[in-house]
Amino acid sequence: MNGPGCSGGYHSHWHALRLKGIQVPQRVVEELCRELNPVGCHERKAHRLQRRQYTNPGPNFAWHTDGYDKLKPYGFPIHACVDGLSRRVLWLKVLHTNTDPAVVAGFYLHTVENEGGCPVILRTENGTENTLIAGVQSFFHHDGQDEYAGTKAHVYGSSHSNQCIECW
Repeated sequence: MNGPGCSGGYHSHWHALRLKGIQVPQRVVEELCRELNPVGCHERKAHRLQRRQYTNPGPNFAWHTDGYDKLKPYGFPIHACVDGLSRRVLWLKVLHTNTDPAVVAGFYLHTVENEGGCPVILRTENGTENTLIAGVQSFFHHDGQDEYAGTKAHVYGSSHSNQCIECW
């Protein structure tokens, strides 16, 4: 309970014991942690399940794109984009590939044409398939005067943070 990792919960302590070859049931470690460090347990419990707040000022402000590779071994690579506010699906495509930057850029440009404009912010994961749409999005906003002008019009983020698309 002292030293590095002392702020960890019972699971991290249980795991450290297992790595040292000490076999103890998780519930025993949990009870001991609760008894030895009640303040720490209460503080960790108070921060449990705090969700990030997602704010979006309006439709077509932020689009979220992502590929889904779980079905790729069966020949079904999927790429999709949703509007951040309404969760409206802007494209959901199953083609021969979802990793070709030209294919993904085609989805994006076709949607920009159909919607009559591009979003203020485009959010993608940091993958090679998104390099072209990141560049095109930044180009569309290159002469803007707002805080999202130029390269700030595109945001890279991790896939698990991109819940708008992952839920689909």
